[in-house]
Formats: sequence, C-alpha cells, structure tokens
Amino acid sequence: FIASVGGVGMAATRAGVGMVLEPSPDGSGIIIVDLNPTGPAAMSRLLMKGDKLISVDGHQVREGTTCKDLVPLITGPAGSEVTLVISRGFLGDQVEVRIRRGGGAGVP
Repeated sequence: FIASVGGVGMAATRAGVGMVLEPSPDGSGIIIVDLNPTGPAAMSRLLMKGDKLISVDGHQVREGTTCKDLVPLITGPAGSEVTLVISRGFLGDQVEVRIRRGGGAGVP
C-alpha cells in the first residue's frame, strides 16, 4: 500500500503535507518516497525522499505500522502543525520536524 498524504480528493476539513509514503524495502518501517514540489513538506526543505518516519505527533511508527495507519495522524486541519521525527542517512540520525499542513482539498 502506498499512501499519498495531501492533495486532490482530500476532504476540505483535512489537509496533508504533500508527501508519498510506502513501506521500507526491508519492512522495518515507513519511508518518504516522493514529495509534491509545491506542498508544505517540500517547501519546508526539511524532509527528503528516503527519510524514514520514526514518529508522528508522538505516535511511534513501529514494525507493522502501515501507511494507512499514518494518514489520519499526518492529515489534520489546514494550517495546523504536525510534528514528525525522521531518521536520515546511514547513521540513522533522528531529526524532529514541524510542518504546517496545506490549505485543504486540492491544495497539498
């Protein structure tokens, strides 16, 4: 299952950050595989393709967590913030990132 978090078709009361998630190749978690270039995630310049999600608003991403499980955590009221902890690079350094959700339906 691949989840797109934000964009066309999202209910007007919920907004995402414009990223596409899928399970990591080794099955150990969820990774960012694409960013909408005009979405909040890409515009922040804080997230990159290949980043692994560690937590979303304090909810740990554990083995067995699905992309579908994360969509309701990442999406929320337009203009509100979501806090992501990601792991990046070979050493797996963890970084906390705050992203403001997009503007609603049709706007990432």
